[in-house]
Amino acid sequence: MQNAILLGSSFSNPWAELFEKALNFEFYYEPHPNASHIVNRHPQGGELPIYENDATGPSHRTYALIGLVPNLNNTGWVLLVEGLTMAGTQAAVDTLFNRSVMGPLLGQFRNADGSFNPFEILIETRSFGSDSPQAGIVATRVYKKHS
Repeated sequence: MQNAILLGSSFSNPWAELFEKALNFEFYYEPHPNASHIVNRHPQGGELPIYENDATGPSHRTYALIGLVPNLNNTGWVLLVEGLTMAGTQAAVDTLFNRSVMGPLLGQFRNADGSFNPFEILIETRSFGSDSPQAGIVATRVYKKHS
C-alpha cells in the first residue's frame, strides 16, 4: 500500500494535476491570481456552478479543497490539500486538523468496516493577506471506491 499527501494545487504542485481531473471540483488558474476559480462540474441543490476568488473589499474570498482519492495503482490513497491561493491552502490545512469539523465529516465518508470512500470537501475562506481566519465547508462529495 502506497499513500501520499499532496500539498498545493496543480498551479504550485504539478503532481496534483494527476488527480484533479477526476474530481468534481476542478481548479482553473488565470494569469491574474484573483481571477482564478473552481468549477463545480455537477452542482447539487444550493451549490454554485463556479466558485470565484473575490479580491474586492478588505477581506478576500477564496476557496480550497481537501480530497481523498485512490492512488494511480488503486493500492493506497492520495490526500489532496489545495487552495486557489496561499490563504486557501492554509484554510484547507486548518480544516483538516480541526477535529470538531473533520470528525463528523469523516464519519460520513467511512464504511461500516472502518475503511474510507474517496471524498471531496470544498472550503470557502476569507483572507487577510495570506492568513485565513474564517473557513467554512461549502460542499462535500463522497464516492464509492472502485476495487
